[in-house]
Amino acid sequence: MKSFLRISMLIILLLIVINLTGCLSAEYKECIFEIKSDGSGEGEIIFYNLVSVEDDEKDVSFKDFGKLVSDYI
Repeated sequence: MKSFLRISMLIILLLIVINLTGCLSAEYKECIFEIKSDGSGEGEIIFYNLVSVEDDEKDVSFKDFGKLVSDYI
């Protein structure tokens, strides 16, 4: 039962992270997860063709790049 709760929480957390990407958009995302028998695990999210979406016809790519570097790396 504990592993089910951990997996459920992990999935919910990942869905929240994926949906909160802001003004950055990706062609597609690849999610890779490995859950070990003891309930621990690790994951990787790969973004393909990441682009900045214009905000009110302003180029915000520099701001989005800063957010990408500070929040995701």
